[in-house]
Amino acid sequence: MEIQVHPKVVHQVAAKNIRIMNYTNLVRTIIITILAFSIFTGCVTQQGQVITKDGNYNVHISKSNSSKDPIVYGRLHEYNSDYIIKIGIVKINDSIIHHADTTGEFSFRVKSGRYSFKGRCIGNRDVKSKKIRANLGDSIKIDFYLKQDTTKFVDPPIHK
Repeated sequence: MEIQVHPKVVHQVAAKNIRIMNYTNLVRTIIITILAFSIFTGCVTQQGQVITKDGNYNVHISKSNSSKDPIVYGRLHEYNSDYIIKIGIVKINDSIIHHADTTGEFSFRVKSGRYSFKGRCIGNRDVKSKKIRANLGDSIKIDFYLKQDTTKFVDPPIHK
């Protein structure tokens, strides 16, 4: 017994299956694009001026094809003035310390990775950056602008 199918029906079924496959590929492509975009934007560092409650910092990252470790450099400034902070430090991930020189400048190399940097000086508030991605060959310029610390000290009571 032979089953006969009209060619028009075969064509309609094939067209429907093709539409389903195209829709599935479109959905898959959209999902992959969204995932790739979210992964990429999660690794991007905000550049330019970043304002915090304790001061500001400017970040500028220059990329190169060099295979050298990333270099981090910049200067410590007093907030809203031209005054250069001459005795300051920069901390990496709240631990490793690098000193600024007498011109307020600092420079050091780090391994590739994600780091936060903190500008510090006695009499000023600390300014901490968000995590910054450092890749091989990067030159990362960070200028910190520290606000004066206006915390008042209270003399402890003297007990006799």
